[in-house]
Amino acid sequence: MNHTHSLHLLYSEFIKQHSSFSDFQSDVNIEHLSNGQPIVCNHSLYLFDEKSLIELEQWMERMKQAIAAYRPLLEAAPGLVAQYTEDRRAMVTRQLDSQLKARQKKTTRPGWVYLMYNQRNGYYKIGYSAVPEFREKTLQSEEPEVVLLCAWEGSTADERDLHQRFADKRLRGEWFALTALDVESVRSLSA
Repeated sequence: MNHTHSLHLLYSEFIKQHSSFSDFQSDVNIEHLSNGQPIVCNHSLYLFDEKSLIELEQWMERMKQAIAAYRPLLEAAPGLVAQYTEDRRAMVTRQLDSQLKARQKKTTRPGWVYLMYNQRNGYYKIGYSAVPEFREKTLQSEEPEVVLLCAWEGSTADERDLHQRFADKRLRGEWFALTALDVESVRSLSA
């Protein structure tokens, strides 16, 4: 049995087994490629049932309308994605800028960096305050032996730098076990 005959048999069997095709008549032209392989071409179906033809035309029209409706969306999709990405980037940038400004405002507000000493336990406090003398008095209400050694104009960023510089000597919070040399280096900042 040659390939052409096999294709005809397969095609005929397909039409017989699918009852929905029973109202169709088909012409099949089988040709051969240069390598001898058979190929189905010039395939056309003839519809004899007018109702089926109308239903097919209606379905095709609905498909055309659906394609026409979705085409602008599909064509716009890359631009919409790019616009969303740009809008999202701009929003995140604004949020980060706002957070940075808030942090800068907080770290650059005018005030004083101070060094206090607790005579009872020998610990030093490195802190920041708008009024260091007032801070000294509030600490003295809890620890009467606390005295203000020095203060200089600075920011919370300056305080943070000192905390990082003496991180290995931190006891708790803003209290440090500083050496005499450490104290002199901090006092030199107030000169």
